[in-house]
Amino acid sequence: MEITAEISLYPLEEKYGPVIDNFIQDLESREQIEVEAGVMSSLIRGEYHDVMRILEEEVFKVFRHNHAVINIKIANACEIK
Repeated sequence: MEITAEISLYPLEEKYGPVIDNFIQDLESREQIEVEAGVMSSLIRGEYHDVMRILEEEVFKVFRHNHAVINIKIANACEIK
């Protein structure tokens, strides 16, 4: 089953830009998902288990090195166009 996740990352760091850039680059390096980076949020799309595993791994990486708020919406009825 394909799903789409909308992700908004809000690093609670003075230099927040590199945290966001690295997060998006890490997502884009994953061949199993499609990524559409936006100004306020990014969309990722792929098979359920791939998306969920990648989210778990990438969110952990952000939280391991930064204080941040991450807002994620997940749907199985939305397509990236």
